[in-house]
Amino acid sequence: MSIPANRSTAVRQRRNAPRSDLVLDDFPTPAWATRALVEEVLIETLGLGPELPEMTAYDPCCGRGTMVRPLSEYFGTVVGTDIHDYGQGFPVMDYLDPDASPPAADCIIMNPPFQRALGMALRALEARPKIVAVLARAAWAEGVERYEKLFRDRCQNIYAPFVRRVSMVEGALARKGSLATAYAWFVWTNGMGEWDWRRDFVRIGYDRARLERPGDWAPFINV
Repeated sequence: MSIPANRSTAVRQRRNAPRSDLVLDDFPTPAWATRALVEEVLIETLGLGPELPEMTAYDPCCGRGTMVRPLSEYFGTVVGTDIHDYGQGFPVMDYLDPDASPPAADCIIMNPPFQRALGMALRALEARPKIVAVLARAAWAEGVERYEKLFRDRCQNIYAPFVRRVSMVEGALARKGSLATAYAWFVWTNGMGEWDWRRDFVRIGYDRARLERPGDWAPFINV
């Protein structure tokens, strides 16, 4: 699936070897899991459907672009960066580098490396976009450090666990595979009236077949 040139931005960079201290935690996101967020949370629950074509989405850990592609079906502009160059033409940037200048965006949507997820979520919230959405293990809601730094004072407005579990494996798109890990979208809103103080629980992803498209599993190796 190609990304229309006028619906996303990416600057081709020279390929670089990974930093010796870098744990990539490379688990590509199946496209249907991203569409579930957009269609069942952003559109159906939050009512953002008419606004999305005029909005910019940013994925600060885009990897090979497996979330950028489905996001480009809904948003007017989609931007992706990553700490490592996977050879797909996205700019290389460490989102947690205090000297980095992330692009401005209406929505920051990401599946961050587990060890960096807390810091990336905090930086995204500090930017105060309209939406911050983090795909993480359902158990990410647990933990004293995350509670104290993230959830105690700004608990997510929507917690959206998947009815049908998302299969993710290291280094490949997983059409099938282990479903031992449960995932959920953690969503914060800003400047959306009652949603800024409202809390909701939304089950998503039941109709996986409806959310899949031909070509979702190519060109990357899948299992």
